[in-house]
Amino acid sequence: MFKILRQVLQGEHLENFRQFCESLNPTTKQSRSSFCPGRPQRWIKSGCNFQSGKRFKIFTPPSIMVVRPSDRLDRFCQMLMPEWDSACCTADKGIDWHKDHPMFREWCVMVNLGEANFYINPNRGFNLKQAKAGYLWKDAECYRLTDGMIVAYNARHWHCTQVPPMQEKRRMSLIIRRWQAGWEEYICDYIQRLPENWK
Repeated sequence: MFKILRQVLQGEHLENFRQFCESLNPTTKQSRSSFCPGRPQRWIKSGCNFQSGKRFKIFTPPSIMVVRPSDRLDRFCQMLMPEWDSACCTADKGIDWHKDHPMFREWCVMVNLGEANFYINPNRGFNLKQAKAGYLWKDAECYRLTDGMIVAYNARHWHCTQVPPMQEKRRMSLIIRRWQAGWEEYICDYIQRLPENWK
């Protein structure tokens, strides 16, 4: 459900990664998710609008919602999650209890910058009404995320992140995911398929 990976960013590598994430300028794009309205974010390689049913759309370059990964970032993501499809860089003020969109595969990898508390509940049976009523806190497991920590977790479980006020300006994260099979069918109409030579 949650595991801390052996890889960790330290020293110069950590500072370089922070500078890279800041260069993506996630503050210019904001999430429309009801669980974190207005959260600054930037999609890499591909991203989505978090809607359901026929309203669900996946964006790929040249959409202004998404940037292409550099070769270095592609190798980094590939090392952490082989055959990765999407990454989202957030300038994080935290996010309420939620499960990831079902078009994402269950497990994802998060590279954490700054400090935050990550909560995850082993009981998948709760519904959204119960989550909003606070039932999820009782059995939730809490993990302290530190600067440069890399973790993996099952995003089909209810989870949330809280960021201490003094860390809000420093806390960022990069979440790396894979799509479910058939995700190409949801690409926006103006891009029917990924170009064969696009990586």
